[in-house]
Amino acid sequence: MEDNNDDTSVNEFELFPLFSNDLTKVQLNEEIVEETKISRPIEYYKYTCNKLQRKEFEQVAIDGDSIFNNKEEPISMFAQYHGRVIDLKRYNDEVEKNNQDLKRIKKRRMGQKQRKAKRLAQMNILKRKEIRKNIKKLKRKNEKKMKPIFRTEG
Repeated sequence: MEDNNDDTSVNEFELFPLFSNDLTKVQLNEEIVEETKISRPIEYYKYTCNKLQRKEFEQVAIDGDSIFNNKEEPISMFAQYHGRVIDLKRYNDEVEKNNQDLKRIKKRRMGQKQRKAKRLAQMNILKRKEIRKNIKKLKRKNEKKMKPIFRTEG
């Protein structure tokens, strides 16, 4: 009787000593993993329609003969544009607006070094102006002192 129990347990598990004294259970039966086929339905790739939809498409569709027959007729839908479909004024306004946006983006703030250099240049210009003023004052003072003093003046 004990042998029968061992046979059924052997089918399910087998006991192995793996690098230790204790016995370890190892399962020999493989679990069957079903592969799920992931695919889209055929309607995703190909359109199928019924007879009623097909008739509606045929009524709406334009064939080549009707195009050639009506090519000489003026387009009555766009009479307000005199044959032009695009409203040129509106289109040009949009283009101009986009150009202004691009100009605004391009007109960016200078870098830090450029800003400092500009401030420094302005300060140097002011210093030079002050130096010129001082030189003029000194010249005037020196001109007054350089005049000879006569004995009769006095």
